[in-house]
Amino acid sequence: MARGVGMKQKTSRVLFDYWNALRQGRPAPRRLDIEPSRISRILAETMVLERVDFETYRFRLAGTEIAYIFGYELRGCNFVDLWPAMPDRTAVLSALSRVTRRLGGACIEFQAFDLDGKRARFEMMLLPLVHNSETVDRYLGTITEIPSNQSAAGRPLSALELISDEPIWPDAERRDMPKPALVGADPPLALDVRNARIVNMGRRRFRVYEGGRSGD
Repeated sequence: MARGVGMKQKTSRVLFDYWNALRQGRPAPRRLDIEPSRISRILAETMVLERVDFETYRFRLAGTEIAYIFGYELRGCNFVDLWPAMPDRTAVLSALSRVTRRLGGACIEFQAFDLDGKRARFEMMLLPLVHNSETVDRYLGTITEIPSNQSAAGRPLSALELISDEPIWPDAERRDMPKPALVGADPPLALDVRNARIVNMGRRRFRVYEGGRSGD
């Protein structure tokens, strides 16, 4: 089993191991495969998101600890709206898109501030689920506060800032793919392989895209 070094919190590791066991060789488990009793010890920190459209990922479920962290009930809210400022909003959307397309996880670290400027740091895990169709449209996740000397959890948070985003692959093949740098840069360009053309230069072959290039 491949685990990312970014999973520092036990809650993230428990959720990933449960999700990975549920796959049973499939790209992703189905939403109905989830049995809350099997993850009862982390249920308060667990969430389920529903993809409505490109910019809307609605909370279907948010555990009591997550509601406490943000100071209000999140069910029905748009997850992406927690990051209204660019480039963090773009980075969150990019991470969700990667989880959807590549069927791996995302381990995200972020910090938040209350109205008095008090700071807390959190680790978040996002994992793909299949619901009624054969495409990913649900996401199983957790949000866990990272222990520190100060905490803003339980008070209205005025600002969220992404610190890092690491892909978590469930197998060795995807584990070897490059990891992104710290969040803040523009999201990677999604290239359409169907529109590529092959160019031969000596013994090397290149796949050429409109607006970009990559080695073959």
